Amino acid sequence: MQELLNECEKAYGEEDYSRLDWVCNQILKQDKNNESALTYKLYIYCNWRQYHLVLPIAEQIRMLYPDNYHAYNAEAIAYSARKEFVKALNCCEAGLEIKDYCWLRINKIEALISINRIDEAYEFYNALEIPGYNFTKALISCGKYSEIPKYDSVLSKKELIDYFLKRCEYLDRIGNREEILKVCEEIFKLDKDNEPALVYMVNALAYLGRNDELLEYADYGIKLYPDEAIFYLLKADVVYFDLGDFDKAVKLYEKGFSLYENPREHWNHTDQLIWALYDRADQLIESGNFKDAVEIYDKILFYKAEEFKALDNIDTLVNKHNVKYEPSEYYNESLKLRFELENRFNEIDEYLKAIDVGEYGREYVNGCSEFKEYNSLAEYIRDIIICLMDVYPEYDEESSKYRVKIAFENVKESFEFGESAYDFAVVYGFSAG
Repeated sequence: MQELLNECEKAYGEEDYSRLDWVCNQILKQDKNNESALTYKLYIYCNWRQYHLVLPIAEQIRMLYPDNYHAYNAEAIAYSARKEFVKALNCCEAGLEIKDYCWLRINKIEALISINRIDEAYEFYNALEIPGYNFTKALISCGKYSEIPKYDSVLSKKELIDYFLKRCEYLDRIGNREEILKVCEEIFKLDKDNEPALVYMVNALAYLGRNDELLEYADYGIKLYPDEAIFYLLKADVVYFDLGDFDKAVKLYEKGFSLYENPREHWNHTDQLIWALYDRADQLIESGNFKDAVEIYDKILFYKAEEFKALDNIDTLVNKHNVKYEPSEYYNESLKLRFELENRFNEIDEYLKAIDVGEYGREYVNGCSEFKEYNSLAEYIRDIIICLMDVYPEYDEESSKYRVKIAFENVKESFEFGESAYDFAVVYGFSAG
C-alpha cells in the first residue's frame, strides 16, 4: 500500500493525472475509504473539469474525515467553475477554519472578487503572504480588468501584458474563447501590434466562427508578421469553407505550411488543405488536365502519407489516361504504408467484428471516465469506440473501429497501463483529427 501511496505523490507532483487516477483506483480496491486516494481523486476531477464528480466525493471525505480541508478546497473550485461564488466562499471559510491553507486563501480572494467584494478581498490579500501570487493576478483571473489600475498603480505595461498573455494561455487550455477575446482587447489597449495576442485572437475567432473579424485580424497579422503560419492557415479556412475559393485557399495553405519545418505535424490544418487540393484536382479532371491532377494527388501524399484515396486516384489516371508519371518518394511511402496497414488490419478485422457496440446512454459514457474491471481487451475497445462516437460526432461506429485498428498497439498499451477508455478516446480522437 505504501508503494502505491508514494506513486500517488509522484504522479501528482508530475501532474500525470491519468497515472494518478489509475494508482488511486488500485488503492481504493484495497481500502475503499482511503483518505489520501479519495483526496487525490478530488484534484483529479478538478483537473479534468468533471466538477459533478467532485461534490459527492468531498461529502464522503467530510463524513469520514471531518478535518480534511482539501474537501472544502475542491468544493470551492467546483462551485467557482459553476459560477456559484457564494457557495465557493462558504467552502473556503469553512476550510480555513481547519487549516490556513494557501490554496484556500487564493480561492477565497477570487470568490470575494467575483461577487464584487473587491475591497474586502484586497484587505484579506494584504494581511497574507502568498508566494508567487498577487492581487493583479487575482483580478485578471476573475475578469475584473478595469479594476487593475485602482489596486496596482506601479505595475509596468510589460508586466501587465505578460499577466494577460498567461491568462490567455490558461483560457485557451480550458477552451474559454469568449474570454480570450476580452483579454486580447485589453492587451491591444496597451500594445495594438502584440503578436502573441493576435495569434490568440485569430484562433479564438476561428473557433467561434466570427469569420469577418478573423479575416481582418489575419490580414493585419500577415502584414505585421509575415513569417507566422497561423495567420495564413486560418485565413485559408475562411476563404475555402466560407467563400468557396479553393484556388486562393490552396495558395494560402501552402504559404502557411511552407513556414513549418514539418507540415505533417500540423494535422489540424493539413486535412483542410487536402480537401481543397481534392477540389482543385476535380476541377482539373473536368477540364481534361489529367497530368496536373496527378501532380495534385502526389502533393496530397506529401502532406499525408495515409491518404490512400489520392494513391488510388493516381493509379486510375495513369492507367486510364496514359499519364506519364514517375512514382515519387511520397507515392512509394504511401504504398508501403498501405501494405503494412492492410497486413496488420487483416489480423485485427475479425477481432473487431466480434465487438458489438449496442445501446448505451450518458450514464454509461460517464462510467467510462474510470478504468473498469474489464474481462477482456474487447470490452475495453468497445468503451473506446463508444467514447469516440460520443465526444466526436463526426465519428460513427465504422470510422471509430478504423481508428482503433490504426492505433491498436497504443490501445493495448493503454489497456495494460489502466488508462480510462474516455481519456484514451479524448486524446487519441483529438490527435487523429
